[in-house]
Amino acid sequence: MAFREIAAVVIDNNFIDICTDNSSGHVSFDFWKIWEIWKKQNFDTLVMIHTHPKGMNELSSIDHNMLDGWVKAFPIPILFVIVAGDNIDRCVAYLSSKNITKFKVDFESNFLIKKIWELSTNNVEINKEIFYNNKCNFKVKVK
Repeated sequence: MAFREIAAVVIDNNFIDICTDNSSGHVSFDFWKIWEIWKKQNFDTLVMIHTHPKGMNELSSIDHNMLDGWVKAFPIPILFVIVAGDNIDRCVAYLSSKNITKFKVDFESNFLIKKIWELSTNNVEINKEIFYNNKCNFKVKVK
């Protein structure tokens, strides 16, 4: 079964969007959609989640460049989560700052993570409605 990267955005524990470019090596977050939300309400938490193939649980050079740009655009911490398998323990996150710091992430509810991985490994249509009904709460523990 083919792999495709999936991206999701959570703002202040509210699911905002999920998308895919149907590519195994690229996915785009919708900057302008998030920027419009930021202009209306200055949120405290931006969580950006995306999948990598199993075993690739580190930031790529593209991820580094993108995260650097997001940090410059938003003056808040950004939790950047990589899901590299269906096991929650394979998730890693980076809290944006001058020095990118790696964290282990504990999820109060892993529904979002499991669903994102499932969509990455199954070529099924994305039904965004199932995400809006599930709170996406995050607790972060430093590794």
